[in-house]
Amino acid sequence: MTQRFVASLLFVSFPLLTGAQPKEKEKIQGAQKYVFGIHGGPLSAFTHYRDADFRKLYDTRGTAGFSIGGSINFPTKNGLSFQTELGYAQAGRTVLSNETTWKNKATYRFADMGMLLRKSIQVNIKKNVVTNIFFSIGPNIKYWLGGNGTIEAMGPSQSYKIVFNHPPGPEYDRMYMNDVNRWLFGIDAGVGFEGWTFPNQKVTVELRYTHGQTYFGGKNSAAINLLGFQDNLQTNMRFLSIRASYHLEMDNSKRKMGRNSRKAKRRK
Repeated sequence: MTQRFVASLLFVSFPLLTGAQPKEKEKIQGAQKYVFGIHGGPLSAFTHYRDADFRKLYDTRGTAGFSIGGSINFPTKNGLSFQTELGYAQAGRTVLSNETTWKNKATYRFADMGMLLRKSIQVNIKKNVVTNIFFSIGPNIKYWLGGNGTIEAMGPSQSYKIVFNHPPGPEYDRMYMNDVNRWLFGIDAGVGFEGWTFPNQKVTVELRYTHGQTYFGGKNSAAINLLGFQDNLQTNMRFLSIRASYHLEMDNSKRKMGRNSRKAKRRK
């Protein structure tokens, strides 16, 4: 269901982008502009159980994390652009169970990918001072790289490392994950503002919400040799982040004009 939704979003986004293209001459010039960016910032992660019975059994807490990465933005026309992102994110989940006597605090690491349709609108802050606000939406894909955590069960805490696709062993410091979904799909939505520092450079600040759709796994997908503990992974996550970004605009048409000018001077 999630994969169909993501495909539908891309299907809708493509005509919006192509429909916003300028006339043929402008199209060729616009296609040669692109914007490189790097971003980073803090995030908060929240665990969500869709099953009402699970929500009664487990008490969840928000956890702090961060994300870093890079992006390429392709401007089109009328303030529309298409942005691809690739990065790294670290976030986790804190779950209390067994009448809050057991606490599992996990930290997960992800490769983070996104494709966003972005709409920018120019706003006058005051006389001779303008900025752009923008809205973004698009599919998000995370690949679960690994993680670690601690378990407190009516006594001292026990640290563990996550091990994927391995039969549970006798170790007390390994959380064995089987039949889990390491590819996690969701939807990104954001709002932010941007300001130009130099003619071809700008900074942006964005509030981004990621609505996770894919379950991490099943009810008994995670186990550790500690008092028979099993982690219910029939859950997904939500992320709220603040991203600060630096962008550098590249214009191939100007670079080609510069090369042609130098060649013309040499011929003289």
